[in-house]
Amino acid sequence: MAGFLRGEHLLCDQSLEQARLPWPERRGLPAVPRTPESVRAAAAIQRAAVGVAARLLVAVGQAGPGRPGPGIGEYFGIKTVYDRYLLRHPTSRLVLETPQYFLLRVACGLSEAPAEAIGFYRLMSALEYLPSSPTLFNSGTRHAQMSSCFLVDSPRDELDSSVAAVNQGGRRKGAACVYLEPWHPDIEEFLELRDNTGEDARRTHNLNLANWVPDEFMRRVEADETWSLIDPDVVPELPDLWGEAFEQAYRQAEADGRYVRQVRARDLYARMMRTLAQTGNGWMTFKDAANAKCNQTAQARHVVHASNLCTEITEVTGDCETAVCNLGSVNLARHVTTGPAGDCSVDWAKLRQTVRTALPFLDRVIDIGYYPSEQAAASNPRWRPVGLGVMGLQDVLFALRLPFDSQEASELSARIAEEIYLTALETSADLAEKYGPHPAFSQTRAVGGQLQHDLWGAAGTQQERWTALRTRIAATGLRNSLLIAIAPTATIASIAGCYECIEPQVSNLFKRETLSGVPARMEVGAEDHLLPPVAAGDPDCPGHRHRDRHPSRSAGQRRRGRLLAGEPGHL
Repeated sequence: MAGFLRGEHLLCDQSLEQARLPWPERRGLPAVPRTPESVRAAAAIQRAAVGVAARLLVAVGQAGPGRPGPGIGEYFGIKTVYDRYLLRHPTSRLVLETPQYFLLRVACGLSEAPAEAIGFYRLMSALEYLPSSPTLFNSGTRHAQMSSCFLVDSPRDELDSSVAAVNQGGRRKGAACVYLEPWHPDIEEFLELRDNTGEDARRTHNLNLANWVPDEFMRRVEADETWSLIDPDVVPELPDLWGEAFEQAYRQAEADGRYVRQVRARDLYARMMRTLAQTGNGWMTFKDAANAKCNQTAQARHVVHASNLCTEITEVTGDCETAVCNLGSVNLARHVTTGPAGDCSVDWAKLRQTVRTALPFLDRVIDIGYYPSEQAAASNPRWRPVGLGVMGLQDVLFALRLPFDSQEASELSARIAEEIYLTALETSADLAEKYGPHPAFSQTRAVGGQLQHDLWGAAGTQQERWTALRTRIAATGLRNSLLIAIAPTATIASIAGCYECIEPQVSNLFKRETLSGVPARMEVGAEDHLLPPVAAGDPDCPGHRHRDRHPSRSAGQRRRGRLLAGEPGHL
């Protein structure tokens, strides 16, 4: 059976009560005149619907070729699905869907045909790929707000209303992060907003803070020089400049004496570090690097002013554009195969097929999603950004018996990243050939042949595929301006039963507790070094069942510990 059968027992207690619940009355729908034509049309629609439903129900009852449907690996994962993702009755709050039908709803909400829905359902039910939480919450519902992040450039309305606009129906609140450049005269007061002491009226305990740092500031910190704080009303061009253009304008403003006051750059940097250490807020993000590497900043008027809450995406914003990103992640742990001799390896063909299946559904969110503002509705179809990420890298290294900080692990990570990015580009080119490139393609770096690894000076290993891809992009363009985003996967990794994102194991013992108060404790034993290596997708694999027990950790990883509370991240 596909996916989540191991969690069925959680639903049995309420199943009989749910079966007796009446469906909500369908008020407000116009009456259709009963004529012979309308009756025949209704009968035809009903027959077609029954046929489609039958195909989908069969899909729920079978895992499909090569997909054994291992299900959620841990109680913590199925409990998370039960508490937060399954649809509930609007008044009684009883759960109305099983985990299987939850995934089928998500698949149907993003599909155009039954066969497509079945393929996507099987991919998710095998836990090989999962969309982000907003998509899991809202796909197939009346409120299809399926995007993860919204980047607003200097919002004119109240921040509270902007955050409330992306609340997930009571299942998860929206969160906001404000980015400020260190030359702003309010930077020192900004760094105090999350302090635990002082006047409460001057604190924002629910607001996240980030520093948007130009390279010029870091150079002055290193040289122990003076740093000038400048009023943006006096030098209004500074926020929209980066690189050499910013440095020239900033130095000219200093030379002209157009600054509010001057401070020692190292003192301000030390204040930033203290704030980060004491509050966990005020993280460092780098303006020049973000703009130099973003595919959307090929033209001067397109500038990245901020990232999102978890800093995995960088997109251009402006008064008329609210950047949006649609996220999903490949579970690398489900892409490890075991050979006849018991040796494990990455199944590259399967990984490629997963990316080819997942990316069109990420792209489709752009067309059918709900946007809370006109600026978001204008920006997302123009740039069509998507963020395909990964999770379960540590599980792969467990299965392959590789220390996380080894050279072999680094080379494997690079090869995985290349395979995913290359396949995502090929798939985006396929979509562009079918539907046309995204409207702003001519304004991106890709139109000039600059792909992401080119901007970093890296060379790919699959030269024949890269050469063929560049020829295709020149001819057809790309459907998406952004393709890859390594998101935190804080919640969907729990559902999939793998390690979050690309994070290593940092403790043999840790406790995690969600907002619903569900704890999960994982302990270790010394006997696991005797276990043979098996596939990470196998329920008996130490990288799956005992994924906190493995001798391949480095000494530094064994010494460090962590306590995770709540659910950080937007996934």
